[in-house]
Amino acid sequence: MSGGIERLPTELIERVLTFVEPGHHDKEVDIAQRRHLSVESFEPAPVPSRSSVADVGRFRSVCKRFAEIGEPLLFTRVAIRFSVNGLKRLEQLAEWTHLAAQVRRFTYLVPYFYEDGECGDCATSVMR
Repeated sequence: MSGGIERLPTELIERVLTFVEPGHHDKEVDIAQRRHLSVESFEPAPVPSRSSVADVGRFRSVCKRFAEIGEPLLFTRVAIRFSVNGLKRLEQLAEWTHLAAQVRRFTYLVPYFYEDGECGDCATSVMR
């Protein structure tokens, strides 16, 4: 015999999980204020606490149904740095199609291109 929570509708369980890991709504910064071609152009997403990630992980380990319900919470937002390790993570995610399908926001973090209107070392490589 299954417990009470296992009989709850999926929609209700999903609603409860939003209190564990709240969603994020992007608020764009005015184009004139953008200084970087990365996540700095937007309001930063709330950093998921280690406990909320662990809580969702434990929830997912209860049963197959809970694993499927909790999956989008862990893979909705993906941020990859411009590095060898970052590109390996992206490649690995692409191979796991069931997880890649959950991604709704992808952020590719690039190095700073300029600071206060100055390009520094990139002066000779500016594309015209």
